Formats: sequence, structure tokens, C-alpha cells
Amino acid sequence: MKQITSNKLLWCLITIEDPNFLPGKSIQEVVKLFLDKIEFKFATFDYIDGALTGELEEKESTILTVTDLMEKLLHVEQFVWGNFFLFKESPETWVAQKYIDYPLVIAQTDTTIRAVDGQYIYIYTPYQELVDLLKTNYVIESITEGPLNTLQYPE
Repeated sequence: MKQITSNKLLWCLITIEDPNFLPGKSIQEVVKLFLDKIEFKFATFDYIDGALTGELEEKESTILTVTDLMEKLLHVEQFVWGNFFLFKESPETWVAQKYIDYPLVIAQTDTTIRAVDGQYIYIYTPYQELVDLLKTNYVIESITEGPLNTLQYPE
């Protein structure tokens, strides 16, 4: 696999309106697309809300393999909210969002996907290759680039 590098000083926020209203499969499809370019091995999630399974809720804030996360996403009827944090390597330290602000949380990740308001997918990534991949596979509502502290974080 070709080495993919990032400039973690500048991140892109890509916003996609999901016509399916955020079933777990929508998040899974974004992750699957990313795996064609970058070998994300680990993931965690928090702040989830929606038509969920108990199994998913029990694993909140736990570091999982991406394979485990992908399987669990298939059982979710709809996300209203949710943060999904992707890592190339297992994070040595992980401080969850409830303790610090979004820019500081996302800076710990390699890429972050958020389910927002039951309708939108927000993707925060420093990888131009992922931005290009999204542009060719999705209708993009907006793209913003800048330091993490200048991007939007809907609550």
C-alpha cells in the first residue's frame, strides 16, 4: 500500500447530506471507502444517540478494531448523533470528548466521522487523498479547510 501522509496542522471538514438519514450502513460505507486508501486499524466512538443496539452502546469509548466497528454499524437503524474516531495505530492515550473540546479530541485521531442531527455526515481529515475520494463518490454539501480550532462542530 502506498504511504499516505498528512499535514495535521490543516484539516478538511467535508459535509455530506445523507439521503438515507444515517443508518449505520451509511457510516460503514464511508469507513469502507477510506480503507481503500488508508489502513485504519482501530476505532472508538462516543456521544451516540439514535435507534441503536445495546451491544453498540456497551462498547462506547472502548478501543475496537475497525473490523469490529464495521460489524456493529450494520445493526444500527439510525444515528441521530455519533462520533467515530479512526486510528492507523492503537492510541496509547485516549481522552474522550466529554472531558475536552472537539478540536483537542479530533487532533488525537487520524480521521473523525460524525453523525449529525440524523441527516448529515461530517468528516474531519488531514488526508487530501480521502477528500478526493469523497469528492468522487459523494455529493458534497461543503468543504472547509483550516486548523481544527476554526472548523464547525455542531452540538
